[in-house]
This record gives sequence, structure tokens and C-alpha cells, in this order.
Amino acid sequence: MYQQPPYTITLKAADYLVKIVEAVTRLEFGTEFKRDIKLHKQNRVRSIYSSLAIEGNTLSLD
Repeated sequence: MYQQPPYTITLKAADYLVKIVEAVTRLEFGTEFKRDIKLHKQNRVRSIYSSLAIEGNTLSLD
């Protein structure tokens, strides 16, 4: 059963989406912008550590 979404995509919204995709593409491929996997992992570990600390867990960051 197909349902119509409760919104419509206007030309203006589609234009904004195209501009966003172009900007992201330029950042990723047109410059030296690269995702730092190690930094992402460190941030994830710190987030988990902080969440556990709020709950009273005494696990160390190491």
C-alpha cells in the first residue's frame, strides 16, 4: 500500500539540496579535507566514557 508523504518537494527545496551536495563534494574531493578515523574513534570513546560516568560507572578512559 503506497502512501503519499505529508509534504511536497518544491523546486526551491530541490535547488537547496543540489547546492548542499555540491558543497560537500567540493569539500571532500576538491580540498585536502579527509575524515580522520582515529579522531572519530577517540571522540566516540570519550562520549561513551562520559555517558557511563554520568551513570556512576568507574571505568577509566584507558
